[in-house]
Amino acid sequence: RVDRRQRQLCIRDRPPIAPVMADILPGAEVFANTVGAAPGLAVDHEGCLVVLFPGVPSEMRTMLHDELRPVLEKRFGAARPTGERTLLVGGLPESEIEERVAHLYERFPSGAVSILASAGLVRLVLRAEPHAVDVTARLDEMAAPFRLALGDDLVGEDLEGLEHAVVAEARAEGLTIATAESCTGGLVGAMLTTVPGASAVYLGGIISYANEVKQDVLGVPEETLIAHGAVSEPVACAMAEGARRLIGADWGLAITGVAGPGGGTEEKPVGTVCFAVSGQDGTTARRAVFPGDREAVRRWSAHSTLDLLRRRMGGKAVP
Repeated sequence: RVDRRQRQLCIRDRPPIAPVMADILPGAEVFANTVGAAPGLAVDHEGCLVVLFPGVPSEMRTMLHDELRPVLEKRFGAARPTGERTLLVGGLPESEIEERVAHLYERFPSGAVSILASAGLVRLVLRAEPHAVDVTARLDEMAAPFRLALGDDLVGEDLEGLEHAVVAEARAEGLTIATAESCTGGLVGAMLTTVPGASAVYLGGIISYANEVKQDVLGVPEETLIAHGAVSEPVACAMAEGARRLIGADWGLAITGVAGPGGGTEEKPVGTVCFAVSGQDGTTARRAVFPGDREAVRRWSAHSTLDLLRRRMGGKAVP
């Protein structure tokens, strides 16, 4: 039974443009659009396969993968391996990584190695030569010296992000994580929860933007806030320990900083961030001044904190 108000919410007049989204070219193969309204179409024309998709990126990507790919494989055979491998490095600037691996470039043809940097995350993309008989073996051979040069700074291979490495490590060890975030406003928690299976390890977090929340909820001592200021390593340590204790997790993470564009001082300029990781064997904190605008500083902060956790969980060197 639906009352009048519910009927008004559920029933709408069809907009005049709606029928256009159902138009189909004569003789076209129709691709189902499972995330939208307008279908995709494929038409053979003078020996060419012409494919039409809606412009909405999510709709186009879904149909490319689910609908067009099987058609292309049927007509032209399964796609060959792409011949690429990505080495993920976290928590270090591009310049430092470049200096460490630059001598390896001369071993490979031009364009075989690319370095792609973002805020707190660097990807080294290795490409096997098109004529390589065994692409996997060639990529293994290429990756070996880079693995050696990167050591503990290498997060992993063909990973989407640091959060994927952290969740995988925590799940393998049966460990749980809690967060306390100030300048990042929940960004670390959001990144962790994008990973399927994160519910097994991420218990929750506290967004402690105000000092009152740091003190009253997380238990940061008032004297610590007065003596060192909210953006300090002692406060980051107390936040991480408070989150771990309050939520009952194996690991507690914390971030506090000046993301900008205002709020900086001579002692603590914009980009100053303190982050900490707390576990059963103690608490580790770091202070850094990250470059870029507000969003870049927040990204640097989140990636650096996750990388610190990765290193602590795996018993790796902490810079």
